[in-house]
Amino acid sequence: PTEAVLRGSLKIGSVPPASLTEAYTECTTPVCTSQSGIKVYTTQGASPSSLDANAIFEFTNTVYTQHPSARKPAKYLLNRVSIVHVGDKKEYTKLDTSHVTISSCTTSSAMPGEHCGLTYDEEFSGWSGWRSDNSVDTNPEGTWIEYNFSGPTQINMFAVKSWAWEPRRIISLKLTFSDNSEQQFNLSSDQPQHFDRYLLSSRVTTTSVRVTILDIVGDYDTGITEMHFYAPGHASRASDTPCEDAGLLPVSQTECEAA
Repeated sequence: PTEAVLRGSLKIGSVPPASLTEAYTECTTPVCTSQSGIKVYTTQGASPSSLDANAIFEFTNTVYTQHPSARKPAKYLLNRVSIVHVGDKKEYTKLDTSHVTISSCTTSSAMPGEHCGLTYDEEFSGWSGWRSDNSVDTNPEGTWIEYNFSGPTQINMFAVKSWAWEPRRIISLKLTFSDNSEQQFNLSSDQPQHFDRYLLSSRVTTTSVRVTILDIVGDYDTGITEMHFYAPGHASRASDTPCEDAGLLPVSQTECEAA
């Protein structure tokens, strides 16, 4: 197989074969040497009749790195695939982890360079986002940010992260939808460190969501660093339930909560 085919199907990395206690030998059969830039190592000698799950592929044109966080392509891959079986259903569908697209936003006020567009830019550091201007909004409780969608959009969940500095942590907030219905939420105490998700009490179809801050820790100007909304059948990247982590549902179901 080509490198593209191997990388597309094999996802389990390996250390260099020479680093392993088990003896590996470079495979020299025509099949093993048919692709330039790829070497194959086995525990079955240089001329195995087939490759087992212990075989290791080396991509010689890829630089080896011992730091996966550098997000480099793997230089070594094991010849095995991890398969997870969930429940007793025969058919499953993967949840879409993408969030609803926000077309625009407005706020009660904003500090220079800290506008509402930064709250849906996929930046999760906790130090970039919208912050109210305390010269305009002297009381941070009651400040708001409003998100607009391109048309009627059904949502049943949101995820939010506030500023990493503790005195700006949001305790509770209110969502107001385009039909003027409201839902209130108390946020978790670790929410500045995590992109936590919250289920709505019921699904809502709306063209906008106004997020009003009701209570915070301290009396500083506050705000939101990241906020996403999800349609039914979508999963938050910050999900903390086994069903959402697996990202799998029986095809007859549309929400993780129903599984």
